[in-house]
Amino acid sequence: MSSRAMAKLKELEGKTVGVAIRGGQRIDECELISLPLRGAKKFWLWTGAEDVFLAPDQVLDVWETRPAIAR
Repeated sequence: MSSRAMAKLKELEGKTVGVAIRGGQRIDECELISLPLRGAKKFWLWTGAEDVFLAPDQVLDVWETRPAIAR
């Protein structure tokens, strides 16, 4: 992923996301804990049951699955 794409994903940290993974797999409804920025080498996701760590070249797309509710 480009640094521009990574910067855009920064807005999704702490939110519920879906992740498309190379090889046709997906993780739906997980929390994006952190991005592989500033020394971290992997995406850190929380599925509700376990931590998942993915290298940037494994991740094809990330999207927010539950937008924030306007107050």
